[in-house]
Amino acid sequence: MRLTGGIAKGRKIYSRKGLATRPALSRVRNSIFNILAASNGIEGKNVLDLFAGSGSLGLEALSRSANYCIFVDSALPCVKAIAQNIKTLRFEARAKVIKKNVFSIVPFLVETNFKFDIIFIAPPYDFFVDAVRNNKLSNLLSEMTACSVTDANTLFIVEHRAKNGFEREPSGLTLADQRKYGQTEVEFYRKVGG
Repeated sequence: MRLTGGIAKGRKIYSRKGLATRPALSRVRNSIFNILAASNGIEGKNVLDLFAGSGSLGLEALSRSANYCIFVDSALPCVKAIAQNIKTLRFEARAKVIKKNVFSIVPFLVETNFKFDIIFIAPPYDFFVDAVRNNKLSNLLSEMTACSVTDANTLFIVEHRAKNGFEREPSGLTLADQRKYGQTEVEFYRKVGG
């Protein structure tokens, strides 16, 4: 898999082998970043990549001049792959990888005093099929809207299988845009009143 734009365009990134990790397809990533470029862009933004997997979304953001990216994943092989990619691409000064359960990350993020402009949420697709995990995802986004890591302009970008999605829209967020790419759907959420 290769990055699609920016200073590292065409550079290969490594991902964990196996079915549990599903890197965002190049055409989906390219489309997401074209949408971002047409709005407020990515340059100088602080990014959070949750369920980072290979880190493809956050790495793409860094390649396209994001200011900083924090990657969060609970799987050690994913964390190692992201760390290797960051080093290979020489993004060490602009990135941090955290091995932590995403559902318990908010208190840690609050302590960093970071404000995120863009938050990527791309969990395994089965999280949207399982009602308990689907509800936990919705609650996580709602929790993030209510704390200091986001502001009125924060954009939440959620990737899932086209036939699945949130059973209950996260409170505090409103769906701003929605795009389908074959089996993949990407939803863009903004804070209510943002």
